[in-house]
Amino acid sequence: SPPDEESNVFEFLVKKTEGNEWLTSASSGAAVQISQVLGNGFPIDEELDSLKYDFPTQNVILLAAGSGIAPIKAAVESGLLKTGESGGRTARLYYGERT
Repeated sequence: SPPDEESNVFEFLVKKTEGNEWLTSASSGAAVQISQVLGNGFPIDEELDSLKYDFPTQNVILLAAGSGIAPIKAAVESGLLKTGESGGRTARLYYGERT
């Protein structure tokens, strides 16, 4: 989930696999221990606001499949894509799933 200092709530999307049953079968409200975020992340706003080939980015294409939708959801909810009235960009999501 995107940072939200006011609510102190985190959302996680966890793909159920062998070895993580302890987490995916946990009851709602169960306590889990997490560590701090590591790394620098991806500077969405810097990348989109910088000039590419002498013009700003106006159209954003988002690609995801399966649990890869989690970081896309966070990017959209963060507002950093600056779509619509907040920035005038358009964004299009292409989402694939196994059939």
